[in-house]
Amino acid sequence: MRDRPWEVTDADVDALRARYTDDQLFEAVVAMVIGAAEVRFRAGLERGLETGLRPLVRLFERRLGRPLSYAERGALASRLDVVDPDRLGDVVLDLDSAALAAWLASTNAT
Repeated sequence: MRDRPWEVTDADVDALRARYTDDQLFEAVVAMVIGAAEVRFRAGLERGLETGLRPLVRLFERRLGRPLSYAERGALASRLDVVDPDRLGDVVLDLDSAALAAWLASTNAT
């Protein structure tokens, strides 16, 4: 039902009514709608974050002269929660490749 609500028939609903009260059905439907919305929201958020990070990742990769590792991409994404986006731009432009690699590897870089 949650994945394909448009395929739910009246017979499906009638079968559920035989086992559950209207209040229980309402709560189940609301929970399914919220759950489906959350799944879609998280997927959209991930796609948006990936798209938004792409130019920054490219700058980091150019400065380092190599692709970022999976861990480095994760570190870069998590830094957005701690460091201002302007600071990330400054870091990639101001640091040489060795210092930039060290900054990415650090767990407490700012």
